[in-house]
Amino acid sequence: MAVYRLSGFTPTAPLGLSGSTGPAANNGGFVRSSNADWATAKAGSSESATADALSIKAATGFVIERTYLQFEIPSNLSRLDEDPQLTLYVDSAAGTDTKVFITSIAYGSAFKSPWSTWSAAPAWDSAQTADSAAYVETSGGYFATLSTSGLNTITLDANSGLAKFHCLHGGVTQSGIKYITIALLNYTYDRQDSSPTNTNTIALAAPSHANAPTLILRKPWFINDRGDEYPVSGDYTIRAFDVGVNQRDRAVPQLPFSSAIKGPAFLRGKNSSYKVTT
Repeated sequence: MAVYRLSGFTPTAPLGLSGSTGPAANNGGFVRSSNADWATAKAGSSESATADALSIKAATGFVIERTYLQFEIPSNLSRLDEDPQLTLYVDSAAGTDTKVFITSIAYGSAFKSPWSTWSAAPAWDSAQTADSAAYVETSGGYFATLSTSGLNTITLDANSGLAKFHCLHGGVTQSGIKYITIALLNYTYDRQDSSPTNTNTIALAAPSHANAPTLILRKPWFINDRGDEYPVSGDYTIRAFDVGVNQRDRAVPQLPFSSAIKGPAFLRGKNSSYKVTT
């Protein structure tokens, strides 16, 4: 998306996988690696990419699947006062392990937009597995445990707000559009590099579905059409003399003076007439 349209009282700005480059189906998918040897599969072997399907898997055999979510960041985003959140809806799960490593990627020259145009092998290799690259951390480690019923809302608060930093200053910019790509790996086996003895699969709602993943920008600040910076927040201030701000769904070159809020009735901010006494 080029800019985020400011309208109404909006303390959050949700971003879907769709954007100016094309439909939602283009901006998410999974990469599969498989081999009879675990170490070979883990390093990437016979990779294949599937767009518009989101699967996180570690299975005997060995088969590993990593999901990638690619979001376009609004060009007029200037600040975030809170860490972003990621929503994930689990369609189905097999096995008992639902721990997911949510992490950043290495972009490099292999980056493509939309995600469906990535080659499978570079996409596989782009996922970062170091602690310092993680977007989520709990008391037990760098993972989120997904519930298999209903929507999961995960705050991306690891590593001193790395996800917030990437939304503002990281990611990658291509053809004037800024992107952040999030990788989701099986934590227990793929990320921890431990060969599984059973099949563990999490299927998420696809990018084109109603419950598709969403990146939620919390307490964001956006720049209006005059270069002024405004928060999308709950201060309830009516900025009647400013244009392009988040109220009344308006972004006009000039606001009619009649819509402005009346100031003090008299000079010097007093509510009574100015008197001179001797």
